Parts: sequence; structure tokens; C-alpha cells
Amino acid sequence: MCWKNSGFSLDNEVRINGADHKTRVALAQYIARAPISLEKLSYLPSQATVRYTSEFNPAIGDTIKTWDARDFIAAATLFIPPMAFG
Repeated sequence: MCWKNSGFSLDNEVRINGADHKTRVALAQYIARAPISLEKLSYLPSQATVRYTSEFNPAIGDTIKTWDARDFIAAATLFIPPMAFG
């Protein structure tokens, strides 16, 4: 209940025609897009912080987000699924 909606959603009612090459390419490019831009990411070793600079982001209310380096690594790797054994 306290999750702040980022605007991302899934809708399984949307269908793409298999013959629609342009839309399939656009979807593939979107899926392959990196979640963050490395050009906007910087490490500040003197402070042991990571800074991400972008245009105004209403989710964080600013243009810069700064993390402690360890907190950034924890947040960036949170969504990596566990390795399957078997």
C-alpha cells in the first residue's frame, strides 16, 4: 500500500500482429534498452557515493539522486533473479 506507482504497468490485452515488423522491432528495442544510462551515472570515490543525474524526475522530486555506494549496489542488484540449481 505504500508503494509509489512509477507509471509502469502490464496489459496482456495488447496484441502485436506477427507480420507487423516495425512494431516488433520497436518492442525489441524497448526491451533491450538499459534500465539506466551509464552516461548519467558517476561514482564519487572521495565520498563513496554514486550519483545519477537526469532531467527532473517527479518520482524523486529532483534531477539528481545520490546513494551510498553499497546502497546503490544493493538497489541495482535487487531484481537479479536467483541462480537456478538443478
